[in-house]
Amino acid sequence: MLAVVSLPLALATAAVFVPGCGSSEELNDICGWLRDPQNCYRNLFDDVRTRCGAVFDEASAADVKNSGPVGRFVQRSTLDTCVLQDPVSGQVAGQVQFDTTPAFEQFPLTTLQVTRLDARSEPCSSIVVTSPYTFSIDFRPCTEDPTDIPPVCQDALDGAGSVSGVGRDPEAVTGGAFSIVQQEGRAIYTTTCPSGEAFRFNRLESAKCDGYERLLPRAEIDSYAGATAAPWETDTAPFDGWIRLRLTYPPYEGDLEGAEPTVIQYFNCAIPFQNPCADGLKNFFETDVDCGGPRTGESPASSGGREIRRECPRCESGQICADDSDCLAPATCVTDPASGFLRCTDPNPPASGAGGDAGGGGAGGAGGSN
Repeated sequence: MLAVVSLPLALATAAVFVPGCGSSEELNDICGWLRDPQNCYRNLFDDVRTRCGAVFDEASAADVKNSGPVGRFVQRSTLDTCVLQDPVSGQVAGQVQFDTTPAFEQFPLTTLQVTRLDARSEPCSSIVVTSPYTFSIDFRPCTEDPTDIPPVCQDALDGAGSVSGVGRDPEAVTGGAFSIVQQEGRAIYTTTCPSGEAFRFNRLESAKCDGYERLLPRAEIDSYAGATAAPWETDTAPFDGWIRLRLTYPPYEGDLEGAEPTVIQYFNCAIPFQNPCADGLKNFFETDVDCGGPRTGESPASSGGREIRRECPRCESGQICADDSDCLAPATCVTDPASGFLRCTDPNPPASGAGGDAGGGGAGGAGGSN
């Protein structure tokens, strides 16, 4: 009876006065929608549960670095693919493909667009986030294959109860798309359900929902670009960055009154630390940009006696050096007569080819008068 009684509340519209507007608007009752045990967002969660993600609870927050699903970007230079790993077997458990590659100058990120692949390398969801209250998620259907170990579709949440009333199959995911679009500069947003049904709400009205406002659909991007690890650092993990994405859902079973939301984290992708030998700067012991300096295992006096763990590439001909060890053989470190600097110099530079007759130099132009 609860579902039958509460459903009309979600569908009801009322003339709601929106602050900052001169007139009222016809909006749906956000409190009725949040209280409805069969609202479309809850039904979607009842279907997908932890498909493509994992519960993010207090224990996860206490060890957020290792909270699942855990993965790592293939390379720092291009943040386009994050490979996920099973924490037990170490096998590849899927991928996160960034359809729009983040740039480091954009951190901390406020938007992202990704496609989540499962352990079969098949798309399981597409997610676009523009703000906490403007996002879309589209889950693909999935049917369990008995050969999948561990299972790909089966959820990891406790309990087999279903509130959707559609006889949820624990070994299959129907899927569907859900979106929220908030009007720019306003608290009005449109929610579109997998069925295509849409509701317009004033988010500020949720403050009147007696605690149900905690169940509002919400997206959270947690990101950090990472930092440079000095060449003597053995443990580089503290210098890694990350991109994490979480969505807030109402619990898929039990009473909603006084309930805490369920947070699902869809990926926790580590960004490799910045190697000073590849940052486009001349820093630490480099003799020129990203080249030269001490070798692995050496302990230069300027390092305070610390042993070098990662050496930079050797400098090419024309780059500044301190001695021959900075140069890529067969180049040696000699004084450049033109600049007076020590530079790596190839003793047998490649022939530039026979040139034609040199033409006479043109006369310099007259300087302009003041």
